[in-house]
Amino acid sequence: MITVPDPFAAATIAREGEAGRAWIQRLPALTEKYLALWRCDLDGDVTSGAVGLIMPVRSPHGPAVLKISFTHPGNVDEPRALRLWQGNGAVQLYDEAPEDFALLLERVSTRQLDLPDDEAIAIGGELLRRLAVPATDDMPTLAAQAQGWEEQLHDQDHRSGRVLPRHIVGAALETIRDLAQDRTPTMTHGDLHAGNILDSDRGWVTIDPKGVAGNPAHDAMTMMLYGYQRALQAPDLRAEFDRRLTIFCDASGADPDWARRLTQARFVSGALWDNLLIHDGAAAATDPRAVIAGLLV
Repeated sequence: MITVPDPFAAATIAREGEAGRAWIQRLPALTEKYLALWRCDLDGDVTSGAVGLIMPVRSPHGPAVLKISFTHPGNVDEPRALRLWQGNGAVQLYDEAPEDFALLLERVSTRQLDLPDDEAIAIGGELLRRLAVPATDDMPTLAAQAQGWEEQLHDQDHRSGRVLPRHIVGAALETIRDLAQDRTPTMTHGDLHAGNILDSDRGWVTIDPKGVAGNPAHDAMTMMLYGYQRALQAPDLRAEFDRRLTIFCDASGADPDWARRLTQARFVSGALWDNLLIHDGAAAATDPRAVIAGLLV
């Protein structure tokens, strides 16, 4: 039987309560079930991501990873996205058990994207271009999620005491409402950042997609966070983020106007969300993301 890492167990229980505790207790048995079913043997130390246990294994496909995640909504469509991509720009999916959120995946390096800023942003864009395959009709869409995002932003703005300038929040809300009308029919990653881009024998590949169809410019914001602290040292923040967005759009094919607007909206939402959790919203106005969001309007 495997031993669930204590920090992962504690974090899961703190986040999910009794449901998380029950799942942690089931994990060793679930692991044994899928090691046997998929004819795998453990081949290294057990680690974890934010919501899933990661186990290197030897499999009939070669070196692989057994990943078992908590039944989190963000993981539901991951295997469908991986099946569509078939290893083009993402790790390969060998087998799956949706009922237990268990996946058998290609094993790649643990090296995360760690290149100079401009090169890394371009690689993220190039991968996104490869992931932009036609989505199936049953895939969730960014457009359908926009209403929930709009309601969330209204709530964040209210609970923070409306600390951000009205034109900044208004621009974000307008973008979100426009996103609800967008009908881009191709796949996107949904959470494209350096931690979800790993080195492999095939070059850089993505992991942990949200499995969503829609405007690829939505992923610009998370790539703008690459080397974020270095970017904040630029003498002209607006010019620096315009330059970074251009690199991303040239590589990904995303529309530059959409990339700027969605980055602005996501920075507003992120600044409010994080500061509500940490400072009850009081520090949101001085959050660097809120400052940049004002420059991108």
